[in-house]
Amino acid sequence: ASKSLEIMAGIIDRNEFLRSQVKGGNIEKAYKRTNGNNRIILESGAEVRVVAATADSSRGLTADCVWIDELRHVGTEALDAVKSTTLTRPNSQRFYTSNAGFKDSHVLNDMRERSLNKPPVSVGYYEYSAPTFLKIDLNSKAFWEGVAHANPALGITVSKEAIAESISTSSHESIMTELLCLWVSSLQSPFPPGSI
Repeated sequence: ASKSLEIMAGIIDRNEFLRSQVKGGNIEKAYKRTNGNNRIILESGAEVRVVAATADSSRGLTADCVWIDELRHVGTEALDAVKSTTLTRPNSQRFYTSNAGFKDSHVLNDMRERSLNKPPVSVGYYEYSAPTFLKIDLNSKAFWEGVAHANPALGITVSKEAIAESISTSSHESIMTELLCLWVSSLQSPFPPGSI
């Protein structure tokens, strides 16, 4: 969490438009590095905070916008706690991003199922994933088209070479979830799919 805020501070410091929106127009004045209370203070008095996704880390906070990354690793208690941070704020928003989940990704799996079957009108669900039974074949046009479904930045910020290198050094389950954004039943299986 702290590293994410450090990256944001660096981006702000390199961008005049963003830097003008932080306290005093100076990231050094605006960026508070107090252990457990790291934040960037904006000129308006609003703050950007990064907190861990635990059941207690967001309790007592209020937020206009919440972004939870890697929802596949977030537990029910942590999600319930963060939902309450936006309840009293008008026009608040929550964003959840993640790779595909696995059998223990209860929060992500439940949210995906509800979003696909009976989504509330206030929910927008967007999934970028390869076709379910995509065959990994670096020489196949269909494979690269499937990779592009899961990686919309392919050819822009993600190169084919980076994808190929990752495939050559990763487990099948990791390729499925991390690169192709496909759900797998287990990340611990000793047997590659189709071997039995």
